[in-house]
Amino acid sequence: MNSIDTDEPPRGLDQHAMTEIIKSLQDNPATTQEALFRIEWAYLPLLDHDLGSAPRTLELRLATDPSFFCEIIALVFRSEKDDWTKQDVGEKGKRVAQNAYRLLHEWQKVPGRSPDGAFNGDAFSKWLEEVSHRTKESGHYMIAMEQIGQVLPHSPPDPNGLWIHCAVAEALDKKDAREMRSGFTCKLFNMRGVHGFTAGKEEREIARRYREQAEALEGNGFPRFAAAMRKLAKGYERAADQESKRDPFED
Repeated sequence: MNSIDTDEPPRGLDQHAMTEIIKSLQDNPATTQEALFRIEWAYLPLLDHDLGSAPRTLELRLATDPSFFCEIIALVFRSEKDDWTKQDVGEKGKRVAQNAYRLLHEWQKVPGRSPDGAFNGDAFSKWLEEVSHRTKESGHYMIAMEQIGQVLPHSPPDPNGLWIHCAVAEALDKKDAREMRSGFTCKLFNMRGVHGFTAGKEEREIARRYREQAEALEGNGFPRFAAAMRKLAKGYERAADQESKRDPFED
């Protein structure tokens, strides 16, 4: 895809000023999607959800265009079918791969989400089916499923009351969705971020919440997904036990 081969570097720019310009362009209906795509790709290192900016166009394309998602995966990860001794991609290829990895790492828009924020379970399932087919052919299936799992913690609750949309829970519960479940729980763990010492109190509260979510999944017919959440909860319980015995002033 030529549109992601830009050499324009975000050098010598004030990050705040540049992100404000990009946000203005994103909010301007006169800015074309193709222009936004190129701008966001060129200045991707400057766009950070935690700082109030995001590559909206790129994330939306990941969530709506299976072929684009598969292309990004192929830029970052080798195919299982590849010859691992093939020639190095060069400096430009490395820069493109780094950008692609950053995009995947920061991605928060779940497939099935429309630009206005609504979620369509059928659209999610269709997107996932096509990605599965494409990545099985290319040799990227397992890593693609793991990466998809890492965006799914941003899924909305189900209209019927379950804490996560049933279409997403169903996908995560499938027998062959081990990598996706692993990516999901890994992302949940990493989303906690920096935390202080509470002698295990905070860890026990997190474990309690995950066990409740596991019970809800079990009650709605998602036993494999429930088991993954219980395993995560158990890890926090072990951490709570360790924290309760730790001296907060020790090195």
